[in-house]
Amino acid sequence: MSLIVNIFFVLVHFVLWQVSPAYFSYEFCALILFLFILQNVIYFLRREFSVSVLSFEFFFGFSFLLCNFIYPVFYYETRPTIGMFQFGFNDKVITSSTALAGLAYSCFILGVTSYSKKSFINNFPRFRVEKIHLIILLYFSMFCFLGYIGFGGLRHLDSVYSEGGVSIAETGVFSYFNILFNIGSFILAIYVFCIEDKKLRLQILAFLLITMLCFALVGSRTVVISRFLILLFGYSLYVKRIKTKVLLLGILFGSFLMYSIVVIRSGFSVTNSVIVSFFDIYLDLITTNRNLYVLTDFADNNFKVYFLSAVYSVTSVVPGLSSFINNSFQLNSELLAGGWPTYLEFGSGSTYGLGTSLVGEMYFSFGIIGVVIISLLLGTTIKYLKFNLNKRFCYILYFLFVANAVFYPRAFYLLELRNLIWSIVILFLLERILGKKMIKLF
Repeated sequence: MSLIVNIFFVLVHFVLWQVSPAYFSYEFCALILFLFILQNVIYFLRREFSVSVLSFEFFFGFSFLLCNFIYPVFYYETRPTIGMFQFGFNDKVITSSTALAGLAYSCFILGVTSYSKKSFINNFPRFRVEKIHLIILLYFSMFCFLGYIGFGGLRHLDSVYSEGGVSIAETGVFSYFNILFNIGSFILAIYVFCIEDKKLRLQILAFLLITMLCFALVGSRTVVISRFLILLFGYSLYVKRIKTKVLLLGILFGSFLMYSIVVIRSGFSVTNSVIVSFFDIYLDLITTNRNLYVLTDFADNNFKVYFLSAVYSVTSVVPGLSSFINNSFQLNSELLAGGWPTYLEFGSGSTYGLGTSLVGEMYFSFGIIGVVIISLLLGTTIKYLKFNLNKRFCYILYFLFVANAVFYPRAFYLLELRNLIWSIVILFLLERILGKKMIKLF
């Protein structure tokens, strides 16, 4: 029955995309929002989520809602130039782009839904993690974090968010320390609740919380949110299930806290910092709507980039390879992995970034076929990982998705490929050096 319902939603959204008018229609966008909510209600009423909706799908869906459906229904007619929407866009594509996002999400749900009675919670593995491996990873991560601070990484990040005129894309020695710290702290976070040594667990948690606080104080929320999601998910699975009501209250409190940090860091000068609507605290995500409109409009009227946009994500796995490829073939770096909306507005070398849109990037790369196939693959991949978490690769990849669940709808579709490969390589090297496996099932 679930399969038939999900196929029905996909067909309805495809038809809506086909017949979407070439002008803004509030009623049309509101209908798509209603269908999105209805499909989520049906999905999360499943027995799998009877205790808690805590999952990749929940956070991804929540972010997807804000990144694709809120602006046309709650902002366009009353506050059309709020935030980054002040830069302008073709408002004639709002309706069709919203319909496109609805199609993408319905394809994701079609792929991620399990059509058997198997519950992934009952099959979630219990790991025994070797203490020595995590001790080494803890010191490694501490060293990298101190190196990141020592070479000016935190100071650079502070300048990005407070002074302006500094690009977050600028690199230096601190960039390499940051990459290694992110990978090390990621591995620590996904296994911290799997260790029996309570003292070591507290030491790792203290380190993670201190680093999260440091990033929060300079205005960066990426590391804070990603590590928090991992810890939240790990705690719910290994320690105590977090009920839905508690989760929703926590999200609301955390959202206000993150928004408050931005406002305070900017000296209360953030544009529209006074909250008029409940959704104002999520403007960072809502402004992703503009990137969706810009990318779909450009793809329809100019060209699509196909596999070219994936060059950076694939080659960045090998240090220095992406720069070599770009320089050798004189590729337009703005076309690679999410830089096009910023380039269209500000040109090359901008110190200000507008981000991108997952659905927009799919369409910009491969058109409607890409939106359908990539969304289905994403959903199918998440489902496969959930049912195969006893395999190390699946466990790491699933938690990598969890860490980026909120950011994924506003990112490139090959997000975090480098961190995935490097995480596996680091674990492999640790085991080779120490001569024993880090993780054992019991």
